[in-house]
Amino acid sequence: VQADGKIVIAGLFHLVDGQRINHVARIEPDGSIDTTFNSSIAPIDRSISKLEQQSNGNLVLAGRYIVPVFDNLFNGIAIIDQDGEQLRNLNFSSTFCNIGCASSISYLAVDSQDRIYAGSNAAYRSNDDSGQDLNRFSADGFLEADYNQSYLRSIRRYNGFEVLSDDKLLLFGHQINYDDSDTTYIIRADVNGQRDSEFQPILTKSLFATTTLSPQPDFTLVAGSTLDENLRTTNAFFYKLDSSGQILEAFDPSIQRADDQPFVISFMSPLPGGGILISGRFNVYDGSEVPNNSVVIDENCQFMANYFPEAQTLSIAAMAPIDDSQYYLSGTFDFGSGRTAMIRVTDDITDVEPPAEAPSRSATIFPNPMTAAVDGLQLRLNGQWSGTEVPFHLIEAATGKIARSGQFVAREINHLDVGDLAAGTYLLRLMHPELEGESLMVVKQ
Repeated sequence: VQADGKIVIAGLFHLVDGQRINHVARIEPDGSIDTTFNSSIAPIDRSISKLEQQSNGNLVLAGRYIVPVFDNLFNGIAIIDQDGEQLRNLNFSSTFCNIGCASSISYLAVDSQDRIYAGSNAAYRSNDDSGQDLNRFSADGFLEADYNQSYLRSIRRYNGFEVLSDDKLLLFGHQINYDDSDTTYIIRADVNGQRDSEFQPILTKSLFATTTLSPQPDFTLVAGSTLDENLRTTNAFFYKLDSSGQILEAFDPSIQRADDQPFVISFMSPLPGGGILISGRFNVYDGSEVPNNSVVIDENCQFMANYFPEAQTLSIAAMAPIDDSQYYLSGTFDFGSGRTAMIRVTDDITDVEPPAEAPSRSATIFPNPMTAAVDGLQLRLNGQWSGTEVPFHLIEAATGKIARSGQFVAREINHLDVGDLAAGTYLLRLMHPELEGESLMVVKQ
């Protein structure tokens, strides 16, 4: 949320209220699209996974990147100004992803000095060494190599990190081994990137992972689960940790999924009106039925209430506070009038306009992704187009060049011979006047 109340949204999308916009846009407080914002920063094949705001209003975007890249558009991580104009593409240093690689920066944080922390969720292993990429950049986007390179290779597996108020970094995950330390589930690094020796959590479980955490004024609440030999979640746990990493209290609520699949706790945040919102994939919390994967618990992890139980679909990805009583949530929401990707909550009551009915798609493609063993794409069109001549372009997403053009006489199922295309991401654009709004992403592996 920007200082003027406008909202910048980012993710994996190609349409916003029917307008073709790739991955980043700005929304007015009334929900309309701000057309003055530069929404062309991200190419169609480079979605955005994280968004942070610096103290001067500049925005940091993180997401998918390709090595090498031949344009100056967003590629993994970039700083843009508050109106979407690119200021700098940052040079993410990756041990894991080299020439010919495509990966994603999934973890992003900004500290009180506006320094930028960026991490990849892809783990690497080579020469009996393993780890994940973790970079820190200066406020204006220059790599701080001394911070990164000393400790990078000793990280084994983290699921995320949080910057604390004193600019120390909490990394949490599954069997982390940082700075040649003992194996643990959470570590704290000082401002120089060294492990903070004053933070020494005690292991009480042999095989487990932490999936999310929420720093509070007097403690840090950590959520996770024990794992079986196949690394599937078995029993949930919450820990309250003090400033030295010691467990103040431990809670073991019973969390289950009705389909007997592994449960996940993926989101946790305090609510302005009290209580802590958790979300993920589960149907039962301590014996209480959960209709939509989200509940409110107290600070002792006791069930308080289902969160919007009237919602038919509720999947929470992120929260952005507006003031002491209001906030935005992003994710997937359906309150009976159709799905939407963002809602505004006031005193824990939704304030959301029902989304306009989405137009039905005229075309679908399969298989997608397409492997080298497949000689073509199958394009399904609605029956109303039968017998119509349909020109098409197949466009390289990375360069914008037309890789293939042609036309066909439409049937319900249409075969497009594209088996000789190089691996990559393409945009299939149908050029018939009444189908020109139909553009479909095609991935060739």
